[in-house]
Amino acid sequence: MSATRGKVKRPSVCKGKSVVTLIAVLLSGAGTAVPVAADWGLPVTASVSTMQVYSDTATAAVQTGATDGFDGYSIDQPHAPAPPVGVRIYFPHPEWGAVAGPFQRDARAQLVAGDYQTWGFEVEAVSTAGTMVLTFGLSEVPATETVILRDLVTGQRYNLAVSQPEPMPFTAGQTRRFELTVGRLPDLVVGDVSVPSPSPVPGQPLTVTATVQNRGAGNARAFGVYVYRHLVSPPATNAGASGAFGVGSLAAGQSTTVTFTVVYSTAGRYTLWVLADGTNLIPEVSEANNYGPGDGLQLVVSDAPDLVVSSVTASKTSPNPGETITISATIKNQGTGPSNPCGVYVYRRLNVAPTSNAGASGGAGIGALSAGASQTVTFTLSYGQAGAYTLWVLADGSKVVTESDESNNAGPAGGLKITVR
Repeated sequence: MSATRGKVKRPSVCKGKSVVTLIAVLLSGAGTAVPVAADWGLPVTASVSTMQVYSDTATAAVQTGATDGFDGYSIDQPHAPAPPVGVRIYFPHPEWGAVAGPFQRDARAQLVAGDYQTWGFEVEAVSTAGTMVLTFGLSEVPATETVILRDLVTGQRYNLAVSQPEPMPFTAGQTRRFELTVGRLPDLVVGDVSVPSPSPVPGQPLTVTATVQNRGAGNARAFGVYVYRHLVSPPATNAGASGAFGVGSLAAGQSTTVTFTVVYSTAGRYTLWVLADGTNLIPEVSEANNYGPGDGLQLVVSDAPDLVVSSVTASKTSPNPGETITISATIKNQGTGPSNPCGVYVYRRLNVAPTSNAGASGGAGIGALSAGASQTVTFTLSYGQAGAYTLWVLADGSKVVTESDESNNAGPAGGLKITVR
C-alpha cells in the first residue's frame, strides 16, 4: 500500500457526539480539548522525589472572553483521572455543580486596573511519599502584577518575585491546599490611633479613632477592622478582639476613619491596638503591617479627678462703669481621684467658653482637692464702658491636672451675664 505524504485531516472529537458523551471522552483522556491561547498563563508544577521523580502541572490563566466561572472544556480544561502512583495538581471547583471536578487549567476574566484574581489549587500524593517541590512559570505574567502564594495549612505567604516555597515533606494520600493570587494588590496599614484621654477612669466609655490607609497599588474589597483593649504583642488575627468595624472597600491610595468604644473596668496599664483585615480576607503586598500604632497605644486607667466650676456669683451684675465688683467661683472635683493644685482664671468678656488661660483678666490658685471636695476663689474687676458682657471662670486653664474629662472646666453654663449701665 502506498503511503500518502502531507497533512492528514483528523476527525473532530466533537463530531456526532452529545455533550454528555463529549464530557466523558474528555475526562477519560480519549480526547484532547482544543487549546486556546490565553492572554497569559502561569503554570504551576508539583514534583515529588522518591526513588524516582513524579510531577504534574496545572495552569492558572487570564484570557479574553473568559469568566470567573465555568467557560466550557476548551477553556477550563479538566484533569485526567489520578494515576495509580504519582502526584496530581489541580483546581477544585465543587461550586460548578454538574461539571464539578478537578481542573488542570482554570482561565479567568481579564484583570482590570487595581484588581486581582485568586486561584485555589490542591496537590495530592497518590500512593507515594517524599519531598514535594512547587515551581512557577512566571514568564508570561505582566511585570505590573504581583504574584503571591499562600500555604493554607501553615499560613505562610510567598511573594514569588522575591522568594520561593521551601521543599516540603509529603506523605502518601496527603493533599496540600494553596492559594495563588495575581494582580495589583492593596496594602492595608493602620495609621493614627487616638483617644480623648490616655488616662481614662474605670468604667468610663472611651472613644478610639483610627485611620486605615491603603498604600498598595490595588483596591481592597470589603474587610473588617478590629480593636483590642489590651495585648502584650501586636495582633495578627481577630481572635480576642474587643470590637469590630466593617469597611465596604478602600481604593488604592485612599484612607478611611473608623471609631470604636471601649471600656476598662479596672485600674491598670494597658496597651491598645487596632488591626485591619483581622480575618485575612484581603491578599496584600504585605500582611505584616496591618496593625497600629507601632508599639501600641499606652493607656493608664486610674481613678482621676474632674474639675468643674460648680457656681459663679457676682457682688453686682449691673454695675456702673468703673465700679469694682467681686466675683466668687466655686471649683469642685466631681471625679473619683484627687487633683493637684492648679490655677483658676476669670474672663471679663468672651463670646464662647474659654479653654486655656490665654486672654484671662485675672487668676487665682487652689490647692489639691480630694474627690468630691470644693474650694472657692474670688476676683475683683471692673468694666470701663457701658454694655452687655458675658463673664466666664475656667479651672485648670494651664492644663496641669490630668482629668477624666477635659471639656467641662469652664462655667457657669452659658456664662454669667453682666450689664454695665
